[in-house]
Amino acid sequence: MRTTFSPFRPSAVLFVLSSFASVACSSGTSGDAIAEDPWQGDVDLRGCSAPQARFSARCTANDGEAGFALAICGDLSADNTLTIEAHDRVGDFALAVNGASRTASPLHVAGFSSFGGIQSDNTEDITGTLRTNGALTVASPVSVGGDAYVGGILTANNTLSVSGALHASSSPSLERVTAGSVNIQPTTVEAPVNCADRPDIAKLIDDARDQAVVGPRDHREALAAVKKPLTLHLGCGTYRFSSIQADNTLTVAIDGDTTVIVEGSLRVAAPVRFVVADGASFDLLIGGSIEADNTFSVESADRRAWVGVNGGVRVASPMSIDGFLIAPNADVAGDNTLQIRGAAYVAALRVAAPLVVGSGPSLNARGCPL
Repeated sequence: MRTTFSPFRPSAVLFVLSSFASVACSSGTSGDAIAEDPWQGDVDLRGCSAPQARFSARCTANDGEAGFALAICGDLSADNTLTIEAHDRVGDFALAVNGASRTASPLHVAGFSSFGGIQSDNTEDITGTLRTNGALTVASPVSVGGDAYVGGILTANNTLSVSGALHASSSPSLERVTAGSVNIQPTTVEAPVNCADRPDIAKLIDDARDQAVVGPRDHREALAAVKKPLTLHLGCGTYRFSSIQADNTLTVAIDGDTTVIVEGSLRVAAPVRFVVADGASFDLLIGGSIEADNTFSVESADRRAWVGVNGGVRVASPMSIDGFLIAPNADVAGDNTLQIRGAAYVAALRVAAPLVVGSGPSLNARGCPL
């Protein structure tokens, strides 16, 4: 089934699907017919004769701002492998945690700062600098390729190897510590992320809604219950949905500079894919949470898709995002594999399955891509 729309029919000029915030351009079935017949097969909203106004959630970074691969405003709890690969632009630490960190599975990262302290219960391989203003408790081997700064008590119950200089406020024993040099003196480390500047997803959605072209209200529910396989083609503009509940396969093909607003939650009970064409740009703003009980992916060759979530993210099936995951207000619970080929900015993170933040662009403390 293929459904299209026409801006030239008088009955269709203003309807625009209130599930969307942009004008839908094509020819074919009217909006009223679509409201009575749930979308399935192919629904094509491309064919705009001219680009439509599009709201962009992205801010612009300033020169010299520090970048992070993974920024966490609260705590990190890692019970499975956490790997932070090399990024295009990062500061001293690819992994930045304002709270405390506990790693019970291997950690691989270029640079690591955890303001509230670090409990190392499994191996940590840090190729750059290690910083904490709290205590560092080493229960499994830790290797630091650069310098290490410890504002609290350093307790080395296993080997700590620092290629550069070790700065620590105090340590009951240095028997298991090797370092290029050791300085035991008062040491202070600042919180790595200014989370007061974190993105306001709710405001971004309000701003985008203000720019919306709103038609019949029933079209806002077009994806609230996807019961049959659906491929939705979106062109340029801003599109608005009340919620997304995928009980069957949903593929959204992004073919222009596109923003999708989901005012409620995105619930994934069947595979969901957002596929961004080469040269296209995609922002996804979610007012509620992401509940992924089946596979969820955002696929973009340039790894710059921007996914902002006002609520939490629960990963119960494999999830991958080519770009940025911004969830600054609630926890991200990784109960299945999560791969972010870009950068992430979250309130707190629990890792119960392998998490990889892959090489690609970074984010600053305001959530701006670098």
